[in-house]
Amino acid sequence: MKKVIALILVFVICCGTVFGAGFPDITGHWAEANIMRAVDSGFVNGYENGTFKPDGLVTRGEYLKMVVAMLVNVLDYPEVPEEYADDKNGWVSKYYNFAVESTLIKPDYENKVGDVSPAVFVGDSDKNITRWEMAFILGQSFQSLFEVFDDKAVNFTDVKSFEGLPQSVIGQIYNCANFSLIMGDDKGMFNPRNNGTRAEAVVMIQRLQDILDYIMGNGTEDEYQKEIKENLKIYEEKDIPTKHEKVKFTMSDGKSFVIELFPEVAPQTCANFIYLVKTGFYDGLSFHRIAQLDKGFIAQGGDPKGDGSGGAGHYLTGEFASNGFTQNNMSHVRGVVSMARANYPDSASSQFFICIDDVKFLDGNYAAFGKVVSGLDVVEEFVEVERIESSNGELSIPKTPIIIKKAEMM
Repeated sequence: MKKVIALILVFVICCGTVFGAGFPDITGHWAEANIMRAVDSGFVNGYENGTFKPDGLVTRGEYLKMVVAMLVNVLDYPEVPEEYADDKNGWVSKYYNFAVESTLIKPDYENKVGDVSPAVFVGDSDKNITRWEMAFILGQSFQSLFEVFDDKAVNFTDVKSFEGLPQSVIGQIYNCANFSLIMGDDKGMFNPRNNGTRAEAVVMIQRLQDILDYIMGNGTEDEYQKEIKENLKIYEEKDIPTKHEKVKFTMSDGKSFVIELFPEVAPQTCANFIYLVKTGFYDGLSFHRIAQLDKGFIAQGGDPKGDGSGGAGHYLTGEFASNGFTQNNMSHVRGVVSMARANYPDSASSQFFICIDDVKFLDGNYAAFGKVVSGLDVVEEFVEVERIESSNGELSIPKTPIIIKKAEMM
């Protein structure tokens, strides 16, 4: 998921169109393009005198309103009703109460930084927001929407300044950084206790909007999506197995494991897997990625390029609930085999992954189609190999390749 989101960001940042009215005080500013797009999107405005004040400080209430306004617009939520407002906490209460009820933020009342509780905006809405607060609220919204969380430490040069921050805050700073929602300055410093500017707020929120727009199809269709549609493979009924076929994978060290297929939950996926096995496609390929996700490990293989970017030259309809395919009720528990894909629902091809632990948060978003019924201990040994970092910083590439010698029908 991390690699997919990073690729999304590269696409939308490089190819996004710039719109919006200009402000004289943003010309040449490092955030000019983002500010113009944000104004056009409607989650932030300039001032009545025609300026934007990009380096002006932003308050906690203003930042929360920006985040909620962006999410309401992109996710097609209804306008925030006035009924969410309360007299006690002023104008920001409407946005705060809506965000809490929608689980876009989860207030942390126990841990404090000085006199500030993370994500408790009501009552202090006119205080200037700090960068750690900005990351905390954005990270929570991101985690709520995608059910992903990566708090692996990032090499900020001022990491000592994180001392005294609750672990929940530090985790969200790293979560945002690992998914490129926030970045350090030119010296690699995050400056968590510095007050955030209007430009910084816009850029952070804009990055999350870019991800949402792309995944939800609000942007323009790119060449990759066109390629997928043109090369979507549909197997005929005669090619779909009528029973639980089994496939044996023999590794280069002689050890083996067996996968049982379940065509009743993913018929096209099973037909494709059998086709690739029978044509010898998987012979000599590797498990190129042994990754620890939010809640467990997976082992991913089946890429002829060996780096996560290859496939079989065709694509499959995504047989999972979020793609409108409701008959697949198979949960991603230990031993289950599922199809890897990019962000586009119908982008699976040849790559598959085996759940070494329960990773149920993937349910409904990936096409589970089989289960390891023999030799799961062989797959579990993959986790024990020494791994090195991939190009996106994920510690997942086996230092010594894990090679599939032969895949065959039983």
